[in-house]
Amino acid sequence: MTLKQIVDETKFWLGKERCSIGASGDEATEKLAECARRTLEKIALEYAPLVEVASVTARGGRFSLADLPRHAIAVKKVKSGDRTIAFRCLGEVCEVAENGALEVEYHCLPSRAALEDECEVAPCVTAKSAALGAAAEFCAIEGMPDLAEDFGGRFAEDMRAAVRARREVRMPGRMWL
Repeated sequence: MTLKQIVDETKFWLGKERCSIGASGDEATEKLAECARRTLEKIALEYAPLVEVASVTARGGRFSLADLPRHAIAVKKVKSGDRTIAFRCLGEVCEVAENGALEVEYHCLPSRAALEDECEVAPCVTAKSAALGAAAEFCAIEGMPDLAEDFGGRFAEDMRAAVRARREVRMPGRMWL
């Protein structure tokens, strides 16, 4: 989904007319786009994190999170070859049990999308869910706390349902008497 699709959906939920192709520069659309970007960051932080894998080199039993290609929120796993190694993150530095080339799996923030760009978001997130979050942000900025709370609650409910684990339902076998 593109950022423009989220903005259009947000305008629908707010009751405003959909933006046309040439109206990307108006103030309301830019404000809604910024609200959508904040919502995508909130989704990555709280509900459905984006996972990246990168190679780094550890020297002196540590490496900097700034060495990773994207802004890291949390390190999930560190591997040396096919072995998982112990690590501890302290601020912007991770201490590791080994030196040398390492493979780091980490959670990151989505990159800043322009209006026509595809958004980096987990596959379980729909445009409707992102639009509800953007509408909550917009209403909070514009001084409409009741609507912000309503849209925020609907956003949280949608996101909890989207990230809920889908488990196989098993029925016990029938017993004949």
